[in-house]
Amino acid sequence: MKNIKVLPADIRNVTHSYKNSLFSIMTICDEMKEEYGDDEKIGAMIDQINDVSNGVLAQLEKFADLTNSNIKSVAEVDIQSCVDEAVCKLPAGNIKIVKNYYSVPKSILAERDQIVEALYNILVNSVEAINSTGRKDGEIKISLYSDVDWVCISIRDNGCGIEKKNIKKLYNPLFSTKKTNKNWGIGLSYAYKVIKAHLGIIFCDSVYGEYTEFQILLPCQYGNNTIW
Repeated sequence: MKNIKVLPADIRNVTHSYKNSLFSIMTICDEMKEEYGDDEKIGAMIDQINDVSNGVLAQLEKFADLTNSNIKSVAEVDIQSCVDEAVCKLPAGNIKIVKNYYSVPKSILAERDQIVEALYNILVNSVEAINSTGRKDGEIKISLYSDVDWVCISIRDNGCGIEKKNIKKLYNPLFSTKKTNKNWGIGLSYAYKVIKAHLGIIFCDSVYGEYTEFQILLPCQYGNNTIW
């Protein structure tokens, strides 16, 4: 029996259908809020439904992005500002963020939004790994430096770590070790795809129960010279 090949167009059609259903749910919630919003308990439940719907919409957007490997526009990008923006978006809570920025070229050639989103997804993975341990001394260390023709970004957390058998599966779409409906195993596969599309490299080193470190290499730009 032959395997059925799922095409990008099929995925886009399915995600579009689910997005329309979610928009319908959110529209009904708005109508319910107008009618019953004065009731504090009902209003809170409606807000919860909206939050869940928005979360699923965001995951669907990422899932659809996995079918698109094109970089729409490449420009000079300040990699340090990309890291800063990704950190600013991060729901870190009480987790300590340590940033070490060493001497780096100011620019890489990249599509800024994609790089920021890729870094953000890796950082979110670190936050979730730390939160899963319940530890109060959670810490994410971010190092940025250059090495010959590459800009290097290291993201290391002291979270739950990853079992050796799972490291090779990390970037597979829909693979996740987290038992939650908020994580579809999309974030790291998206980050991997973006970094590869920018001619970059990503490594993962981890000891289960101790730490995880992602190292990202991206081609750097010196004046008009670049690896691109």
